[in-house]
Amino acid sequence: MNEFVDHTGLTSDVLYHSVYLFDQFLSKEKTLLTNLQITGLICVLISSKTLKNITMGSLTIDELYLETGGLFSKKELDEMEKKILKTFGSNIKSKINSKYFLKYFIDVLGNNEKLYHLSSYICELSLLSYKIYTRFRPSEIAFSSIILSFYILGKNTIPVELQQFSLIDIKSKKINLLISLLNQIYIKASTIKKSPFSKKKYSKKNRLEVSLIKPPQIFIHTNNEN
Repeated sequence: MNEFVDHTGLTSDVLYHSVYLFDQFLSKEKTLLTNLQITGLICVLISSKTLKNITMGSLTIDELYLETGGLFSKKELDEMEKKILKTFGSNIKSKINSKYFLKYFIDVLGNNEKLYHLSSYICELSLLSYKIYTRFRPSEIAFSSIILSFYILGKNTIPVELQQFSLIDIKSKKINLLISLLNQIYIKASTIKKSPFSKKKYSKKNRLEVSLIKPPQIFIHTNNEN
């Protein structure tokens, strides 16, 4: 989904919402492995429509058919869209994601471009972990992605403003666990041969090649008092 969203020029809001729909749909409906691709594509389609007022654009069935090179017929695409819409009914709404909080926190810190891109990359990597995506709040994922980015960039001092505006306790056991999980995903993405699309996406110059930054050996202390 990430690669398709990027290819079509849709925003990260659509990506995060698509993953949310995809996970929710699979938790409600039994889906064959052979149908996962078309399910993901239709989740992108529905998300683009749901968020069209925010993203200033959306896909249509015809556009999706052309973008996929006729991989699925228009009838197949239309039937899958109806199936997913029927499953959710009128409960498909825009959902605040970690990227929303990330933009807010970075603005508070003074719009550091490198920090923003690296934190965005880590936020996108979190979508690969069902445990992270379902267990932690979007604000916690955004906050922890920024904290991990500070460590990766060699900055050991966390600005007081970040904790004040986020109202998140960096010393809590939950946040320490989340930072550790994000760090594990970051290291894995940096070392495995078949890298996730996000790594390629954030290795480009317009994103300051942040995914190419080697992960340091980080020890995250867990505070057991909270």
